[in-house]
Amino acid sequence: MRGTSGKQPEFEIEGVESGIPMTEVLAKNGNGTGTYIGRYKIEEEDECIDAAVKVSIKKNFFSSLDEIAKGKISIIQDSLPRVVETTGKRPFLNAGLGTDRLGGAKLGFLVEGVRLIVTGKVGRQYRVKLSDGMESWLPEDNCILLPIDTPLPVTLTGSISVTGNDSEDVVRVGLGQRVPYTSEQLTDPSAVVVNIFGASSNTNWITHQLSSQGIQMVKTTQAGAEHFQMTIYLNYKQHWGYDISYEGSSMRIKVRRPPVITDSMNVLSKLTIAIDAGHGIGSEGAKGATGVIEKDVTLALAKELNVQLQAKGIKTVMTRDTDSNVFMGDRTDKILAGNAHILVSIHCNSIGESSDPDAIKGTSTYYRYPGFKSLSDIMYAKMLQLELGQWGVTGNFNFSLSGPTQFPNVLVETAFLSNPEDEMKLIDPGFRKKIAEKIISGLEEFVKNYH
Repeated sequence: MRGTSGKQPEFEIEGVESGIPMTEVLAKNGNGTGTYIGRYKIEEEDECIDAAVKVSIKKNFFSSLDEIAKGKISIIQDSLPRVVETTGKRPFLNAGLGTDRLGGAKLGFLVEGVRLIVTGKVGRQYRVKLSDGMESWLPEDNCILLPIDTPLPVTLTGSISVTGNDSEDVVRVGLGQRVPYTSEQLTDPSAVVVNIFGASSNTNWITHQLSSQGIQMVKTTQAGAEHFQMTIYLNYKQHWGYDISYEGSSMRIKVRRPPVITDSMNVLSKLTIAIDAGHGIGSEGAKGATGVIEKDVTLALAKELNVQLQAKGIKTVMTRDTDSNVFMGDRTDKILAGNAHILVSIHCNSIGESSDPDAIKGTSTYYRYPGFKSLSDIMYAKMLQLELGQWGVTGNFNFSLSGPTQFPNVLVETAFLSNPEDEMKLIDPGFRKKIAEKIISGLEEFVKNYH
């Protein structure tokens, strides 16, 4: 709490404990800051639901100044652990309770019907146990709390099969129920690692069919208590996307193969390119000194890119083609429904209020997963050919459209709309045409290098 310096406040948890002393935080010079911290260690017999927290400072022997905190506390030891089941589209696991303008760092996405073990709750997020020593956080909007007598989700793994079709390979592993998972991309060697939690190995054979052309080998290990790990080694260097889902209680991992080039003069001819014009009405984005708004610049760039791609006979999917705001989930739906092979999200950068707009300018690209970094590197090099300043390549980027693992994706911050020099370039139709040409050149180089 914050208050007058030099006091001796106390706090109480209604129905649990009172008279808990609070200590003032001191500044480096030893002076009081007026910020006080109190601590209470929960005892085995403590229990409460939505208990109020009251802070008191004595005014004199007979009276005190009291304030009730906005937050409430629940101690529900006897009813934990509980079980939740994921609901809706693309429920996700957070790594912690931290947040920024893009949201908290995510461990990954799940599908509907996955059951997880709840060990606590802070605010609107459930703390869920993945394995011994590993936990994450699941927003309550992404799940439903099951009855208190619901059995905890644990399972044995069964046999694994590896098959393929014309464009992808499929790995299936038998499980007794839908349990949580995370995944990661390795690049040397190229592999997909799938961590299945609440699972213990009973896998005694892995069948690999000749129809699987892109998978070299599947290796399994029991990484820890109720933590089964499956590493899918690929026959190619570049990750082209994978999708994890369930068929009943069996997990299915679809792994995309590199595209086949049938026309050396038009290497993108058999691909579908998704184009995302950043922002929209209600989410205008950055604003330049001339009054131009990011949502309008990105739409103009996206349309120019779409025209140039379609002139080459290349199929495209646009997340928005009008001055409208499309929710991020709906944009992802469009990209997946369009079976896109690569996504390019177009944005304009901007500085903070305390920075010098004349000093900060340039272009940058962004990716989340290491297997998609090569696309960002190539696109960044192409944008620098436009004689834009260097702002760098950023990884582990927690942007919504950087989250899907199903396709390589890159976010291009074309230039700083807050910089007068960059702004003049971005509002020039001729320069926007050059940007689109460089993006296409980057896509072509990426496909040539990694087909």
